[in-house]
Amino acid sequence: MKNIDIFPMLSGNLCIAEKKAVLCFVSQKGVTSLKSYKLKNPLIHYKKIWFLRGLEYLIFATYYFFWGLNQFFLFANKNNSKKNKQYPILFKKSFIIIFTILLSFLLVLFLFGYLPAHLGFWIVGNNYSLFVKKLSIGLTKCLIFYIILTAFYFVPSIKNFYKFNTASNVALNEKNDKLKYHRATNFLNFMVFSLLLSYLVISLIGLNISAWLKPFANLLITLVCFSVSFEFLNLLDTKWRKFKNIILFTSWLVTSKPAQTELQTARAVLCEGNLMIENENRELINENSDGIAFSCVYSEIKDKLHSTGINDKDEADWLIASYLNVPKYEIKFINFITMQQYKDLQNLLTRRLKSEPIAKIFEYTEFYGLKIKVNNDVLTPRQETEILVEKALKIIGKEKLDILDLCTGSGAVAIALAKNTNSKIFASDISDKALNKAKENALNNNVKITFKQGDLFKSFKKKKFDIIVCNPPYIKTDDIKALQKEVKNYDPIISLDGGFDGLYFYKKIAKEAPKYLEENGKLLLEIGINQSRNVKKLLTENFINIKISKDYNGINRIIIAQKMPEKSKKRLFDKNKNK
Repeated sequence: MKNIDIFPMLSGNLCIAEKKAVLCFVSQKGVTSLKSYKLKNPLIHYKKIWFLRGLEYLIFATYYFFWGLNQFFLFANKNNSKKNKQYPILFKKSFIIIFTILLSFLLVLFLFGYLPAHLGFWIVGNNYSLFVKKLSIGLTKCLIFYIILTAFYFVPSIKNFYKFNTASNVALNEKNDKLKYHRATNFLNFMVFSLLLSYLVISLIGLNISAWLKPFANLLITLVCFSVSFEFLNLLDTKWRKFKNIILFTSWLVTSKPAQTELQTARAVLCEGNLMIENENRELINENSDGIAFSCVYSEIKDKLHSTGINDKDEADWLIASYLNVPKYEIKFINFITMQQYKDLQNLLTRRLKSEPIAKIFEYTEFYGLKIKVNNDVLTPRQETEILVEKALKIIGKEKLDILDLCTGSGAVAIALAKNTNSKIFASDISDKALNKAKENALNNNVKITFKQGDLFKSFKKKKFDIIVCNPPYIKTDDIKALQKEVKNYDPIISLDGGFDGLYFYKKIAKEAPKYLEENGKLLLEIGINQSRNVKKLLTENFINIKISKDYNGINRIIIAQKMPEKSKKRLFDKNKNK
């Protein structure tokens, strides 16, 4: 587990990531600014000794919460102040909030010192035991505290503060968490829960000791309550998640449904915090830095993709890396982008949100380590098709063979084979437009391939090959309408439609391929989900040693078959004839 925490600020969030911190501030105009710091003392918990780590969290979390507020005021006022000497609006609001809290604190001291005892005894009277009277006092204290916090909840500025607190919960919680707005070990929830427990326990114990010793004894009991609370809350966030509903009793008091701005702020500080943990030498961000903080842009893009149902975590990475023309892993080293780059990324993101695939946006994709250009005339090669290449390369080895790639499309498979073998590669496709793109890709990747236009084998006449590979269209005609928009709207239908049963091309290949294969030649086919049994059955008439391989998701994806020798085929024919 990464050692990372997020705290709410008055208009932003603070992230403590081991020995570094990130502060994100949202101005009155909605402009997001980011600043990072190095810390002397890291906030370390979850790894220390049980119960003692609760006290450590209390001390360090409280310190960094108020340290963050101080940094926030400095950062916010510097960004919001104008040339005249008037106080910034944010400073005025902050002053009102702090004054209200201090005034409330003095009121609470009175209410908790005088009212609970008298009210508790008044509720139970003199007819009950001392334990019941103490319990009544403790419950009265908890009730008063609960009422005060409930009143705070309806103060607009405080409720806005709670939105940033809730956003930090959403950022840290797992995506499938049913209580995504609530987190047991959230700093504010931890404080409220622990204080309620301490009020109740101190009242029940009711130490009858010297007035000078009593505050110290009560402080010790309070620290024990905080320590026990932390362990309990930590279990609710980890091993006891099914009981997590318990925290709603206190958590709702310090949470409020966040808007997109609050969510992006929390995710931005979390993103930068994670990047700083992964790269210890990452440059610190300050208010004088040029450009827009990469973490803000990155988290914004991920949020927008997620909100439209695009949940692949690599989508944002590929979009940014493709635009900046850098390897995907290198984007984690980026600190800032320019305003123009930000605008360009927003335009590209708009296209992606309309379901246009990243490969079609940038008109290229990576396939088996090669750059393959694509457009709406060719099917974008998929990752699972790389398995087809891998299986073919194992069979080819170092031999010089004649290999045919049917339905070549962009030429990805043929180019990968040509690049990694000494064999002579042939490729065919029925589409002239697809062949033009395949020829362009072959030229760009510096490989020599003989391309032929035609329906499957028609353009090769009597030519024979050692290996035939093919990724044919295999989607059932009626299923095409149900495909993702990224596929049905941007890949050519001709590259998808496999007939009413999805087996049209497999039937033709199973029948015609033996004529174009050398003795003991191999046939490698990519297949769709649940098609392995039917395709294997089609091949049994003319092929032997039929093997099926799975893809990265455990789905039957590749069929490898060997051409049946003529003698074996003749014996089988005679046997069937005698029957």
